[in-house]
Amino acid sequence: AKVYDSALFFYSVLIHNDIPPPRIARPLPNVCAIDLLVEQTIRLVAIYAPASKTWKWMDLSSFISNRYMIMGDFNIDLEKDGEKAERLLEWMGSCWFGPPAPDSNTSLRSDCTIDYALAVDVNLTIQTCQCNNSSDHKPLLGVPTCVTAWKIEGSRTR
Repeated sequence: AKVYDSALFFYSVLIHNDIPPPRIARPLPNVCAIDLLVEQTIRLVAIYAPASKTWKWMDLSSFISNRYMIMGDFNIDLEKDGEKAERLLEWMGSCWFGPPAPDSNTSLRSDCTIDYALAVDVNLTIQTCQCNNSSDHKPLLGVPTCVTAWKIEGSRTR
């Protein structure tokens, strides 16, 4: 699609053409971690957490760095999913994440918000994409607003 002409697709992550395509390491199922080498390195973790996931939220803590973002489909509505939401909120608090606040619900099948973008030490603008796609979710668009120049070396994965 023309909207994505300046990006490459890797799982649920769009990576700008100016950043060499990284090799995606998958230490956890449905988790992709990338170090974006920009003015200051930013760790980007993209997740899909189905109800049947075999890992725990604390397992994502191994990806934590000085500046990081975790985005994706958490499959938990923080206001409606009781104990599951409490476990996720407890982990978020232990990692110093700010509130995950998409600008609208993210499920197309209900009024639930189950996709989030979390960040520490990254000025992140988040919005839901009101575009046609084959998913039952509205894609999240997260833009780190402080990034102005890419480093020549490209990016590396973890």
